[in-house]
Amino acid sequence: MPWRFYYANAGSSPPPTTLRTRCALQQVDGTPYGHADFGWFRFPVPGGDGDWPRANGAEPLAATGEYLETAQFGPMDNTNPAGFVFTGEFAGETKASLPPAQGPAHFFVEAVYFTDLECSHGGTEYGWYRMVSNSVFGNAPPNSFVFYYSDFTNCNLDYGCWDTNGHQVKSSTVTATITGAAPNEAGSYQYKFQAIRSGQDFKLSLLDPSTDIPVTCQWSLSTGGGSGGTCAFSVPIESWYPSASQIDGGYIVVATQSSRLYPAITGAPYPEWYDYALGGLGAAPPTNVVPTTEPNGTQSCIFNGAGYACLDAVSLQVLYE
Repeated sequence: MPWRFYYANAGSSPPPTTLRTRCALQQVDGTPYGHADFGWFRFPVPGGDGDWPRANGAEPLAATGEYLETAQFGPMDNTNPAGFVFTGEFAGETKASLPPAQGPAHFFVEAVYFTDLECSHGGTEYGWYRMVSNSVFGNAPPNSFVFYYSDFTNCNLDYGCWDTNGHQVKSSTVTATITGAAPNEAGSYQYKFQAIRSGQDFKLSLLDPSTDIPVTCQWSLSTGGGSGGTCAFSVPIESWYPSASQIDGGYIVVATQSSRLYPAITGAPYPEWYDYALGGLGAAPPTNVVPTTEPNGTQSCIFNGAGYACLDAVSLQVLYE
């Protein structure tokens, strides 16, 4: 960093049969999660004999997007990682005159998150994201963001997790949605997004990068409750979330992603799965994503004099205590 993840890149669809090659997926040790060992990304075969191909890392297809990931980190000098602070802007917005096609597959999301598993394949996560465009749940305004924490992450939707006892593993998630965040002193939507685990809470702060003072905002929790004012508040940690030691070591990922896998294609692996899981509604990236117009009148992510939609990642710091 600094690095900009331009929507134009995430919106460029690779061949739909392109396989992931970054990570060799392995069976996940379920012990830290109080669960049997489990595997990620198994395709069902509807109408068949119920067999599932092995989750051996050779099957996952690549969704459109790009990312950077830190090296693995952990305890250091008798201190433990307690959270992180990300400075940047979840930039880009939607233009009402350019709606995406209807269907469950059209979206563009920007995210910065901790994961205890390098491949983000079913482990413990917490972090921030903004769904810039989404044809089902709606488009997020430029000053709206979501904090989340989850376990068995991504064991849903397009990806299935099954344990060694033959039981399906499903993700649990809590979110805190921030809306109406005030611009920073420079008149833009760039902030320091800070999340620190403290006891049985996550302490969240949305800070002006020039002053380190929280801006104002409103927030609501998926578990109930919310408020408004100074954008520094706590999110209680549910009992199902792993202990603090589970986030003592891991990775921070900065990423964008657009749309889901495509429907059945001649010659694609397990074509039945596409029709079953997506109903033939896999889709190209949305067409309504444009640069953010900042409160100060400028556009986000300027390159060669032109504004672009992007995740503008300025800096990232792991916080220790």
